[in-house]
Parts: sequence; structure tokens; C-alpha cells
Amino acid sequence: PVLKIQLKVNGELRQNSNTGLFIHGIEEVICELTQGMTLKAGTIIATGTPAGVGMGFVPPKFLETGDVVECIIEGIGTLRNTVGEQMIGRYAIQDIDMEELCRKNKIRSESLP
Repeated sequence: PVLKIQLKVNGELRQNSNTGLFIHGIEEVICELTQGMTLKAGTIIATGTPAGVGMGFVPPKFLETGDVVECIIEGIGTLRNTVGEQMIGRYAIQDIDMEELCRKNKIRSESLP
């Protein structure tokens, strides 16, 4: 069946698509995976992402601490998570010099939130 899939951040619809647009159908993905593993109830299968990722916005919309992310699949349910404080090693993200990080990675810092 073709199911509607959506992603919301703090209630804002960011992704809106359906499983009919997947390159490989759900049945095909499950058949392939079960050739080498047992899928149990609650197993999450990552299939990629539809249009609407944060980097694609102008300016980009990155997740921040405290944001509520909802992944909704029609007829299955909603997976809801709150973004926690990100750590890189022992440093919290807010302790990192983003301007310097952008320079090192050749990213335009004005595209950052």
C-alpha cells in the first residue's frame, strides 16, 4: 500500500511525501533485509528521506536543542523525539566556534542560523 509520510519540527510540516515515491518498495526492502537478519517488532528501517531536509532551505534550518521532531506514517503512528544537547567529544555544540568550523569546511557561515 502507498502510505503518507510526514515530518514536522515544532509542528511545522517540513517533509510531506508517500511511500509510492520510494525507489524500492517496502515489500522489496523487507524481503532483502530478511535474507540476512531477523526483523523484530519495533525495528526501524531507514530508507532515505524525501525533499524538505534542513540543508535544502534558504537559509538552512538546522535542528536545535529542545526542538520536537515528529515522524508520521499513515496508519502506523508517530515517532516523537525532543532534540537533546549535542556533544562532540566532551564539548557541547554551543561551545564550538561555528565560524571557524565553517572556514575549515568551506561552508558559508551566513547560511547558519
